[in-house]
Amino acid sequence: MLPFYPLHWTAPGRFARLALALLLAWIPLLAWAGTPTLRLEATVTTGDVTAFVDQVEIINAVTGAVVAGAVPNAGFETFTSLDNGSYGYQPTGATWNFAPRSGITSDGGALGNPTASPDGTHAAFLQPASGGTSLSQTLPELAAGYYQVRVQLAQRNFGTADQGVRLLVDGRDLGNSVPANDGGYHSFTSAVFAVGAELRFEGGGSVYLPGFDVTAFLDQLELVDAATGAAVPGMIANPGFETTGSLGSDLYGYRPTGTGWTFADASGIATNGSAFSSPTAPDGTHVGFIQSDNFNVGFRQILGGALAGSYQLRLKAAQRVMGDEPANQQVLVWLNNQLLATLLPSSNGTFQDFTVAFTVATPPVPVISSFTPGIGGPGTSLSLTGANLSGTRAITFPGGVVVNSGFRMSTDGTKITDVVVPAGAQSGPLTATLSGGQRAVSPQDFTIVTLPTLAQVSPYLGTPGTVLTLTGTNLTGTTSINFTGSAGVKTVTSGFTVNAAGTQITGIVVPTGAQSGPITATTATSGTSLVGPALFFRARTVAAGYQHTVAVRADGTLWAWGWNHGAQLGDGTTTNRNAPTQIGTDNNWATVSAGSGTAAIRTDGTLWAWGAGLVGDGTGLVRRYVPVQIGTATNWATVDIGEDYTVALRADGTLWIWGNGPSGYFDVPTQVGTETNWAAVDAGLYHAVGVRTDGTLWAWGFNQYGQLGTGNASNAINRGPTQVGTGTNWVSASAGGLHTMAIQANGTLWGWGRNEYNQLGTPALFDRPSPIQIGYGGSTRKTQWANVAAGKEFTLALQASGEVLT
Repeated sequence: MLPFYPLHWTAPGRFARLALALLLAWIPLLAWAGTPTLRLEATVTTGDVTAFVDQVEIINAVTGAVVAGAVPNAGFETFTSLDNGSYGYQPTGATWNFAPRSGITSDGGALGNPTASPDGTHAAFLQPASGGTSLSQTLPELAAGYYQVRVQLAQRNFGTADQGVRLLVDGRDLGNSVPANDGGYHSFTSAVFAVGAELRFEGGGSVYLPGFDVTAFLDQLELVDAATGAAVPGMIANPGFETTGSLGSDLYGYRPTGTGWTFADASGIATNGSAFSSPTAPDGTHVGFIQSDNFNVGFRQILGGALAGSYQLRLKAAQRVMGDEPANQQVLVWLNNQLLATLLPSSNGTFQDFTVAFTVATPPVPVISSFTPGIGGPGTSLSLTGANLSGTRAITFPGGVVVNSGFRMSTDGTKITDVVVPAGAQSGPLTATLSGGQRAVSPQDFTIVTLPTLAQVSPYLGTPGTVLTLTGTNLTGTTSINFTGSAGVKTVTSGFTVNAAGTQITGIVVPTGAQSGPITATTATSGTSLVGPALFFRARTVAAGYQHTVAVRADGTLWAWGWNHGAQLGDGTTTNRNAPTQIGTDNNWATVSAGSGTAAIRTDGTLWAWGAGLVGDGTGLVRRYVPVQIGTATNWATVDIGEDYTVALRADGTLWIWGNGPSGYFDVPTQVGTETNWAAVDAGLYHAVGVRTDGTLWAWGFNQYGQLGTGNASNAINRGPTQVGTGTNWVSASAGGLHTMAIQANGTLWGWGRNEYNQLGTPALFDRPSPIQIGYGGSTRKTQWANVAAGKEFTLALQASGEVLT
């Protein structure tokens, strides 16, 4: 938005006949969008209080009628799933965008909402959250006019019970209500909001004095195209105030209705010769009037069309002159929330001409030139390419299904990514709706298909060269198998076989660039499978601990060497070994980890550990000289040891921890959270980092040097995973002593935390509390990073070319 400079103008003399107030103001069309954003906020941000919301309606402020279909899922009956079967935080597929600590609950659910919702059997809820919480959605287009929001609110009968709900439209506060704590729902109606270009006149300047009336009169309003000088027809209804409604016996009336205008207190219409002493109307026999501004007076109307270009608003205005009473009533001219001019008619008792010039910026035309993929099903993620797409508020699919959250826009307005196809979408073109109401329609159709699915990977643990089998559905015609990874080859396009039923793919050779994470399959006719339970975990066949090393040979045997004071080698002694020594005789070892102790996973999915400390078998600090099995689970996928603690993932995507570490003190494996989408995890000295299947990055533990990457350093310990930024393209991460390194899907390397010894690899030895891109080769930033390992005070990284840097 360009700067807005209001101009206050006073007529240059008592006998002037032409007063010109000229103002050029850029007013973006978003000021009167036809697709407003409705947001409901909790007014209480601390404590344990909950408000429930149901039956959200938009009503016509003039007629009082409910606008049908104005609020999709107004009763919160549409959603994907609810935790515990009764309520859920931030549910998806509900049309609404839920912030943390908000969601949907069933009637009579565990949250304690009333048992009878006004609309259906579900309601939304708002609970306290640091920084506030809310639920919102971009509404379908509303016709120009005046509206109000009406909602049904209830209070949870628990504790203080004082949670309130504030209603906002496009950020404008329309009021709030604290529902009564009586076990029932109560209706609340907001203040009026406008949709469309609203022309408004207000009183200003004069202060009401007892015994005096200060009044300005307006007449003969006209909107003119500045380029042609021609009047724009149909834009201003009743420009001469000749449609009067009822004025009463004195031939003037406050707040008359049925006039095309909406009048506030102390404003209305007066007739020539009325007791109001108005000058003779220049247009017809009536004029509008505005009195002293202490009454918050004025009148307004929604213009009859959209504005784009340069205009002049021409009008006539006069001042009431009555003896020695003041005659200094100003008239403020507004277009939506922009003040165009402040006019002061002269006190000579006649009408003067005023011209207010303004410009409404013509917005660039948005364009969708293409999108990928062109086929898919609910859950498929799309990327749109085009121009002038900045400010996109909603993507509409055929079938009227709208996506109004979750997608990302490039800063130059040429790309929209992460548009997830919603349930109910049909085949056809896509429509992007911008904040100003402009729309772009794709030239191509998106085709809804039944997606392939992958349910299982066997074996789920392996290395490049391992041969896998995938099972699922609708796999006929598979053209590629896609592994998680950054730089290097990570897609397999040949060498595999799909069975006739389309339920199994065999002979898939893990490529060199594959990392731990989800596998997807792409078919020629059905698109790409969604990220699901099909997870591949890349085995670690060699690991260096604090003062020892362990490795798995190609034949599955386990070997160790180095210092052995804590029995960390696992050979039944505490003797140091200067050369690799075989540990036992088994040949089914798959992946290993070395830290303060040692742990390994066998090909049968069992987990084993040995050495000093809390190895996880429930025996406390008893030293284990040879490998002992940890629990009875047979689906362990990856394990990593830090300083006196261990983290691990199971094949079902769950995260586990034990020992004396960032999540506390645990003698046996204990699950961290309930998520089932963990793809990788790594243990540092006193902090851990993990990547989920959606590409998000998480860290927890000590943060005194910013090693968690949350933007600040603190002595406080984060006991549970905290998201690092908002990115969704992380593929691997490594936690070091007091720093962290990670790689994104585009092959870029990032680091943060302690940098005293240049372990981050940045030109300056500053600690970094947030991720910063790493890696310069001369003047060229390296981007083809394949792997990274963070040590105590150093880092090793591997380029896709095979070059190792430290």
